[in-house]
Formats: sequence, C-alpha cells, structure tokens
Amino acid sequence: MNEHTHTHKTYKYIKQSMVDAAIDMQKDLYPSKSTDSLIALKSDVTSEYERLSSSPELHYISSTDKDESKESIPTESELNTILTYAKFMFEAGQYEESCKALTFYTENSNSSDLSSSFGLLSSQILSGESSAAIQTIQQIRQAIEESESTSPLFKLQNRTWLIHWAMHAFFQLEDPATHIVDFFFSTQQRETESGRVIRSRDYEYLKVLQASCPWILRYVAAAVVIKKYRRNINHLVYIIKEERTNYTDPILRTLLALYDDYDLDQAQAELSQFDNVAKADYFFSFSKNFSDQFKKSARQLILRTYCLTHREIDMKALASKLEMELSECEKWTVDLIQTEGTKKLNDAKIDTESGVAVMDVRYPSIYERIINKTRDLTMRSYDMAGTMSQM
Repeated sequence: MNEHTHTHKTYKYIKQSMVDAAIDMQKDLYPSKSTDSLIALKSDVTSEYERLSSSPELHYISSTDKDESKESIPTESELNTILTYAKFMFEAGQYEESCKALTFYTENSNSSDLSSSFGLLSSQILSGESSAAIQTIQQIRQAIEESESTSPLFKLQNRTWLIHWAMHAFFQLEDPATHIVDFFFSTQQRETESGRVIRSRDYEYLKVLQASCPWILRYVAAAVVIKKYRRNINHLVYIIKEERTNYTDPILRTLLALYDDYDLDQAQAELSQFDNVAKADYFFSFSKNFSDQFKKSARQLILRTYCLTHREIDMKALASKLEMELSECEKWTVDLIQTEGTKKLNDAKIDTESGVAVMDVRYPSIYERIINKTRDLTMRSYDMAGTMSQM
C-alpha cells in the first residue's frame, strides 16, 4: 500500500470519527510515524461527542413517553442541535441513533431543505430499515414535486439523488422488481372540471434516466422483464433506442434485439453475456434472486417470441439455442402453451417421438387489432392530456 492510498483511507476513517481504527492502521503500516495528531483528534472527537450527547435537547428523542414529547414543541435552535447530533452520529457510523434523531427533526422542522430527508433515507438504508426507507422515498418524491422552487435543475438533481438512493432500498427487499416498476411507472389520477377521473402514466423519472443517469436503465429493464409488463416494455424499448448512443449493455441490447431488431439469435447471444455483467454489478451480485429471476424471465421471453413466430420447432435445436436441457425446454414450452392457449396458441402440441413442436398460432382479426390500437391511442391521449395540464 503506497502512502497516497494510506493517507486517503486514514482521512476516510477520521471523517467517520473512527479514530481508533485510523491509529491502529497507521501503527501497522508506519510503526515509526507519530500518531500524536490522531490522538489529539481523538480527544477532540470525544469532547464533541460528550458535548452533544449531554445536550438537554436530546430529551425529545430519548423520551419514552411519546405523548409528553409531542406536547412540547421544540424551538428552531433545539432542532438545529438535534440535527448537528444526527450528523455527528451518522459520520460515526451510528446509523440507528442518527435515524432516530433525523426522524424527529423531519417531523417537526418546517425547513424546505431536503438534505435532512436524504440523510434520514441514507440512515434507514444503512441501518437496514427498508420498509421505513420506502415510506421516506415517497415523502421525498412528494416534497420534490410540491417544492416552491421552479428551477428545472433543482428537480433534476434531487430526482437523480432519489433514484440512486432508492435503488439501494429496493434491493434490500425480497421483491425489488415490483418496487422498481412501481417507482418508474407510477399512475397519476386527476379530476377534470366535469368530475371525470383521468389516469395517466408518470414517466418523469424515466426522463431523468435519459437526462442524467442512463446506467440505471439496466435495472428498470430487468424489473420490467421479470414482472412481464409488456406495455411497459414497449415504452422502455423506445427510450433504450434513443439512449443507445450514450449508454448500452447486454441487458438493454437483449430487449432491442427482441423488440426492435426481431433477431432471436442476437437476443440469446446478448443474454449469454449476462453472467459476466451480474458478477461485476453491485446490485445484481447483491441480490442473486433478482439476477436469477431476470435470466429465467428473459429466456421465457425469447422462447415465447420464438414459438409465436414459428410453425414447427425442433425442440433439440431450441434447447441448444437457449442453452437449456431438453427436458427443461419442453417443460417451459408446455407451460407457455397452457398460458397462451386461449389467446394465440389454440392447438399447439409437442410430438415427443419426433421432438417437434407444432405451433398453431391464432393471429387477431382486423377488428381485434383496431380495438387494441384504439385502446393504446386512448391511453396515450390521457398521458398527453396529463402532461399538458402540468405545463
């Protein structure tokens, strides 16, 4: 370890008030180097902690009687002291204590500054309070929309911060895909003057991805594939096409190959690179269940497209193409036929002797296609009306 790396890590520990760890590390790496400055800093940190922890204002967050703490209204000076204490405990790695202090501060402060709310969110994530973090995400999202600031840059920056923190909270939960889809494809309701309720999709955070953080698209794409929301896939593919010159990866190229290029071989080739992507990605490696779900759902998507575009399928060739065992591929095909049977695959069947699947695909009539197109047009009109009303 060179001296630059040592200095960087030492200051990192100091910033977190973990002075003892910094002293021990310096003794191990540089036994001859004096630790007097760190010992002096330890004294300063200890004095600061004793000063803050003995503050009378902390009775608000340490009181066991919640009714008593609610009756007394803290002053602005007291709230600032609690905020200083929360920041100190956060930097010291005491996230649960910081979370307690910031919860009280955000509930009682009239400040429009979102930094304390983001501090609360990060404390909840780092202390593992995922359910509480989801509620805080919704509160921050609402606060951003209701902010008095009319600056587009203000909203873009705070939405970008919220997206990145939210990803950490989502992947701590058992079903991150559902939360990701709900976050980026939320539905808004508004009532017209005539009393009619109009529902429209809120794509504001997808626009933020395009403007400032397109690398988050891979998680949104994976979540949409897992949840099998085909209407959302079509909208997402349009965004991926627009952003492919700025950012792309095997996950996004898999969707483009399926829904834009209609190249099943290319889709499978891109999907085969997913394992390498997952190993190098923090969130995919953190949630192996999410990675496995995406890989399985993407294969099923390729299988579905293959079955709907071929009359006869050699099951051995299909299993080889999808890099699956023959028995597993046959099972997936049977499940697909049963799922899609009443819609498009009326009389599809598999001949086990010849190993050939015969697909009798029923295409919608011209009337059904007109109805479907009209339904899509109506939804787009509602979305456009909702967007124009916000301008």
